[in-house]
Amino acid sequence: MNLYLVRHGRTYWNEAGRLQGWSESELTLEGLEQATRTATFFAEMQARQSLTFHTLYSSPLNRTWYTAGALGQALSLVPVAVGDLREMAGGAAEGMTRDEWRAHWPALWELAQDRHNADFGWPGGETRRTFRDRSLRAIDTILARHSPHDHVIAVTHGGFIKAYLQAAGLDDPLGPRSYDADNCSITYVHFPPVDAHDGGNDPWLGCLRGFNQTRHLHDDTALQLANVDVEL
Repeated sequence: MNLYLVRHGRTYWNEAGRLQGWSESELTLEGLEQATRTATFFAEMQARQSLTFHTLYSSPLNRTWYTAGALGQALSLVPVAVGDLREMAGGAAEGMTRDEWRAHWPALWELAQDRHNADFGWPGGETRRTFRDRSLRAIDTILARHSPHDHVIAVTHGGFIKAYLQAAGLDDPLGPRSYDADNCSITYVHFPPVDAHDGGNDPWLGCLRGFNQTRHLHDDTALQLANVDVEL
């Protein structure tokens, strides 16, 4: 299966540096343009490669839902809401800038700096461990709905993309990285058919084929990428 993870367009809270979590924040004018350009890219890719995007999934939060709506209009697809595609819940810290929550919970700030601390979480929010488990569950649920040759788009959040890529143990030719995805970037994960594996014991071992692709947002000639193979 071919899975394209798309981060939502830029929001006002992105610009202000505020922790969004499950809170709602509208797309900026730049974010709206990013969504439109991403939709155009996928429509061009579908037309030139004569492929069909089977399903368009989205986190139900409005910044992702609007981004997915732009893609859906271009691809004649109705977005399907998946709650587990939401961002990490920030609890009481949502709406705060980093400096604000650091001043409010100085001891928590120290815990947050340890990126290996899976039990870190903001008061009233999720822990990293819970969030990573949720990200795996969300993608496993999507995989179970599709055949090996389907092309599927999931519009989600930067934190979700990072959590999933860190937790999934994908085959990444460039090795482990920070996995910080930009607004409206495209990350492409390919899941080979069962018979592509030795013994067929792990049918959904994915390979990261493209991460944080953003050329379609900055250069009109990047739409020519839609005319190449599904690797971005």
